[in-house]
Formats: sequence, structure tokens, C-alpha cells
Amino acid sequence: MTPAGALAPSAAPPAPRFLGQAEVAAWLGISIRTLRARRPALEAAGFPRPHPVVRRWDRVALDAWADAQMGRSADAAAAAVDSLFGIAA
Repeated sequence: MTPAGALAPSAAPPAPRFLGQAEVAAWLGISIRTLRARRPALEAAGFPRPHPVVRRWDRVALDAWADAQMGRSADAAAAAVDSLFGIAA
């Protein structure tokens, strides 16, 4: 039996909310060097900037930016996932 509040052995820890430069580059599918080179142009086009205190990128903001680049709103993305699982809106 698992103690209260402990993760089951097969449960993965939650994904971190804030990502470092290497994680953002991997999220984009590019190298850190490419991210550094393209960052000014990306930010000029609306790419999220790192949080000023923690100096890391917010994963939720990155996902919203990616959805916007694909012409989808966050609500549309959530509705698409809900429809996969048969959840009525």
C-alpha cells in the first residue's frame, strides 16, 4: 500500500511549469545555439520571453504561442482534446 500523498511507483512526476534554455530548445526541436541565434526574431514575432524573476520560460505560455502559430486558440485545443475523450462541452 502506498502512503498518503506519495506517488505510486509507476506515476511520473508532473512536468515542470518553467523550462530552461535547453528544455525550450528541445521543445522547439532546435539546438540551443539556434535558439540563441533566432531568439530576437522569435520574440519580435511574439514568442514568450523568460519570466523576469526565475529567468525561465513558462510552458503554458509556450503552448499558447504554438497554438496561435497554428491558428488555434487554447480553447480550441482544449475542445479538441475533450472530443478525443468523449467529454461534452
